[in-house]
This record gives sequence, C-alpha cells and structure tokens, in this order.
Amino acid sequence: AETNRALHLLSRCNGAVTRSESEDELLATVCRIAVEQGGFRMAWVGYAAQDQACTVVPQAHAGVEDGYLKQTSFTWSEASTLGIGAPGRAIRSGAPVAITDLSADPTFTPWLKAAWSRGYRGLVGLPLKNADETLGVLELYLPEVRVLQEQELRVLCDLADDLAFGIVTLRGREERLRLQTALQKMAISVSAGTGAQFFEQLTANMAEALGAGAAFVARLVEGPQARARVFATLVEGQAVPGFEFDLAGTPAERALADGGCIVASSYHAVFARELPQAPEGTRTYVARRLDDSNGRPMGLVFVLFREPIRSTAFVVSTLQIFATRAAAELERQKSEARLQEQASLLDKSQDAIIVRDLDHRILYWNKSAERRYGWTAAEAVGRSARELIYDDVTDLEIAAAATLARGEWVGELRQRHKDGSRVAVEGRWSLVRDDDGVPRSILAVNTDLTDRKKLERTEEQLRQAQKMEAVGSLAGGVAHDFNNLLSVILSYADLMREELAQGDPLGAELDEIKKAGMRATELTSQLLAFSRKQILKPVVLDLNQVVVGVTKMIGRLLGEHIELTISTAAGASRIFADAGQLEQVLMNLVVNARDAMPLGGNLTIKTANVELDASYAAEHVGVEPGSYVMLAVSDTGHGMDRATQERIFEPFFTTKDKSKGTGLGLSMVYGIVQQSAETSGSIASRT
Repeated sequence: AETNRALHLLSRCNGAVTRSESEDELLATVCRIAVEQGGFRMAWVGYAAQDQACTVVPQAHAGVEDGYLKQTSFTWSEASTLGIGAPGRAIRSGAPVAITDLSADPTFTPWLKAAWSRGYRGLVGLPLKNADETLGVLELYLPEVRVLQEQELRVLCDLADDLAFGIVTLRGREERLRLQTALQKMAISVSAGTGAQFFEQLTANMAEALGAGAAFVARLVEGPQARARVFATLVEGQAVPGFEFDLAGTPAERALADGGCIVASSYHAVFARELPQAPEGTRTYVARRLDDSNGRPMGLVFVLFREPIRSTAFVVSTLQIFATRAAAELERQKSEARLQEQASLLDKSQDAIIVRDLDHRILYWNKSAERRYGWTAAEAVGRSARELIYDDVTDLEIAAAATLARGEWVGELRQRHKDGSRVAVEGRWSLVRDDDGVPRSILAVNTDLTDRKKLERTEEQLRQAQKMEAVGSLAGGVAHDFNNLLSVILSYADLMREELAQGDPLGAELDEIKKAGMRATELTSQLLAFSRKQILKPVVLDLNQVVVGVTKMIGRLLGEHIELTISTAAGASRIFADAGQLEQVLMNLVVNARDAMPLGGNLTIKTANVELDASYAAEHVGVEPGSYVMLAVSDTGHGMDRATQERIFEPFFTTKDKSKGTGLGLSMVYGIVQQSAETSGSIASRT
C-alpha cells in the first residue's frame, strides 16, 4: 500500500513539474502533495548554500510545521556537529538518508525535542541532484515509526530526481527568458536611430533587461586629468541631465583598467562621489569599458542595483552586449568588429540563435544552433533556413508573416536535425531594422522542447494506462456477475426443455433463449479477457510455429482480395505464453486488419528478435529495457486518426456498423497481452 501511495505521489509530483510556472510554485506544490497525498506529517525543501557555514536554507514547506524550521537550523558542513543530521548527510553523500525512529537515532538528538512535540516520528532525507552537484534536500517527516520498504524508497528517490530536474529546468527557463529579453532589447536599440535618441533608448532598454535601478553611458574626456562625461542617464525610469566626474579613486577607474568591474558594498557613500544621482540604497555597481576597433578605450556603460546580483555571469554578459552596441555607435565605421563581438557572446547562450534575412537566407548561426541542428556555422551560413531545417514550411511562413506584421513572434515550431530526426523548439523571433527603420533581418532564439515533450508523452501514457486499468476492473466485475446470472438462465432453460413433451411449441422458444444466453456468455468471456481475469496456461513455445500453424485459417478469413505475407525471423527466441490465447490475439488482429481493407490490400505478419533500449522504455509506460520477440500485424488499410487510436482498446468502442462487430476484439487483445505482460510482454499501435 505504501509503495502504491508513493507511486501515486510520484505521478502527482511529475504533473507539478510539468505545470509549474515558477520555482517557488513547484517547491510549494510538491511539499503540499507530499503531505496531502503521501501521508507525511511535514515536508520541506532546503537548498545547500555555498556560504562559509554551509547552511541548508529552507525554501518551502507544508504540513504541521509550527515554526519548526525557524526554531532549528541545519548545515551540510562535515566539520559542524549539526552536519551529522539527515539533510547534511544527504547533501554530502548524494544518497537518501532514512531514520526509522527519531527517538532512537543519536544523530537526530539536536532536533529531537522540537520534532517530537510536533508529531514527527521518522524521516527520510532525499538529495536533490543535478549531474555531479547536489542542489539541496527534500525532507519528509513520518507520523509513525516504520521502516521504509526498498521499492517505496526507490520511488521517493525518483520523486526527488524529478523535482531536481524541474528546479534546473525552471531556472534555465528563467535565465533564457532574461537573455532573450536582453537580445530583443538590443535588437530594438539597433533600430532606434543614432545620436542622443539611440543612447536614450539604449539606457532604458539596458535598465529594463537587467532589472537595474539606474543605467549610464559615458565617454572619456580628453585632458590632463582622467575624467568622463555621462551623456545618457536613466534613474528610476527617469532621464536625468548629463554630468562630468573625475575617475581617480572611483570604480570607473578600475573598469577602465580591467575592462570591467563589479563592486558590491554596504555603503552608499562608495558610489556617491562618482554618481551623485545614484539612488538611495544602491549596493552593487557593474561597469564595462567601451573600446574602439583597435582596443582603445572610448567610454563606459554602467548600471546600479539595490539588491545583490543573483547571476553575475548573466549580468556581465548581457551588459557586454549593450556595451558592444554602444561602442559600435560611437565608432560606426567598425561595424564588422561589433558583429564579431556580439556573435561570441551569443554563442554562450544555451538556445539556438539564428539571424536570417527576409528571404530566409542564414546570416548568423551560433554554437547552440550547431548542437541543436547538427549543421556547423560554415555549413549553415548562406543557405536557406527553409531547406535546411524544415520539412513543412507552413510553420516558418506563419511565424515570419507574424514577425513582419507585429515586430515579434513567440510559438512552437517543428524543425529537422541534420540526421533527419524531428526537433521541437519554442521560437522567440524579433524583427531587426536598419538605421532608417527598414526591416532587414529576423533574430530567432529557439529553445529546445525535447525533454518537456517527452515528459508530457509519459504523463499521457500513464493517464491512459490508469484509465484502461479502471475500465478493466469495472468490466471484469460486471462480466463476472453477469456470467453468474447467465448460468442460472441457461440451467433453467435446460431443465424446462427436458420437462416439455416432444413437439411442444415452447421448445423452440426455449432454444432461442439458450442461443441468446450462449451469445451473451461469449461476450462475458471477451470482457473477462479484457479485464485480465482469465486463467492462462503459459508454456515455452516457438512464436514462428504458432504463426505458421494458423496460416491456413487466416487465408480463409481474408479471402482472395487480400494478399497475405508471412515474414518469420530465423532463430527467433522462444517465448513464455499461452498458445491458445496467442492464437486468439493473432486472429483478432487479422480480422481487424481485414475489415480495414474492404477493397483489398496487403496484410503482413512479421516476427523478429528486438532490443528495446532505455529511450524506448522511457516513452512507453510499463516497458523494461531488454530483449523481446516482436509480433507485428500491419495492413494497407485506411488507418486511424489520433482520436480513434487513443480509444481502440476500450471495450465496446468500434468504428464499424453495429451489425459488424461488438467492439471487443481489440479489447481482448489488450487484456490478453497485458495479462501476459506481467511476465513477458507489452502492446503498442501505430498508424
């Protein structure tokens, strides 16, 4: 029961990973589900801080907490006495830590009084791992003393791994969105014109993209003393007049010497001398030097923040993008150098960044584009994106038209890798204009959706499997009860028939009752097959012999208008199955294929040894990687649409006339295979 509850908890948490829009929402949702669905007394998530004390910082919790996380403290430092707790050990080792009885475990002594008063009796600490790094810990407190079963603990570890995946995915999404915003703002700055108008727009976009309280652009002033003049300033969203200042002893002097600098200080006075317009409470200063094409300093761009910077690399690289554009505007004749510098920065993005002209000829192709599509920049630049990465250009034409009409477009695209495989991306496109405002090119930032799509497919398969399980249970119960009623009806019909005199007209009517009862018995037998409640007699058998053994019967079923091809693999491995049920599966599939070809066609029955790898297993719920023997029945009929394919195994679902079928043929196939799958098999359809 605990393992089933853990599996249900895992399913619910995977849904949260798929649907959550923010990291905080994901953490709170998983903690809440752990308490409500998993039966835990309290759940909390803590992150491993990289500070000197190696603190474990609580981020979210649910259940009976009552100030526990504020009253206690945790660390993952091995040197601290508090580092022996479950959170510290789980983070250091990267392995789960389970404590059956908190009162009996000496490593929990520092927290026992606070925990026991809140009804905590046991716990499990689950590390949140990303590659070789442990992000933190998910700690679950049990309301009773009990030993976690091995399978239950394994499922909980899977839950923690999925949560870590969701955290990393959401962080990456946020970072990409911020970078995409910066790139789009840069594209807007490019088309804003020249001179004062250009730099006013640039400072506004720079502050917005970075979330800065103030942004400045300055040029160096020639003279005996090192001075700079700020000629474009935005403070708290408002433009302010320019000013000059001495560089000596200021952070700007460091930026000129080193090419850039970051200064974090608790004292506003550090910035006040250089920047009297600095907002009150300013704590962080980031600057980049503006160089000409020969590397000679021309000026500075710098921004101010009230809060500590969350991602230094993002701020520095994004500020460099704006600095490059500002320097290019100051030295317009060196545009080629500007483009090269921008290109090197764009290559750091995890997203595929592509610039194409309005005829879709590729002008720029970054390193992530090389990884995403398999084509090197040398192979891609100059070629048509239409031919290079699209099988169907409909998506391309719709996105391009929307970008030209509105200046930007966001949506999903179906594209192609160099090896021919499908690539699903989320595209964010911006229209780039020249100095005269004329559209010249399209900047595309494409984010890979492969992992998200795979997770969505897995969730859908799990929901379908749960639905079929529920329908099977219902059908089995109904069939069993109905079969009992039929037994009574048929028995009484036989008794009454024996008591009638020869030639009694009621005899014929009783015969009809018995025929109807026998037909109903066949239906209940089919329902029992679907619900996996038949008694199987599996033996080791040769699948090829089973196929060959029913070939004559199949030929009679098909008729002359359908050509039958049998392709059995030499040396096909033996299988463990019920021969009679396997023949029933084969006959039902053949009949279904025959009915899909009323005007004739080809039907192929094929066997083969196959290896199903981890990738296939990940996309098909219930399948374990390994060696299998495949039985495939294919036809050249009219096929199925997606809606039909999703329901083909449901009992009584049929696309045929009521007079031509009960809708139980494929349901029987599904039930027999699923019952056999408990030891050896699985089923899938494709159209």
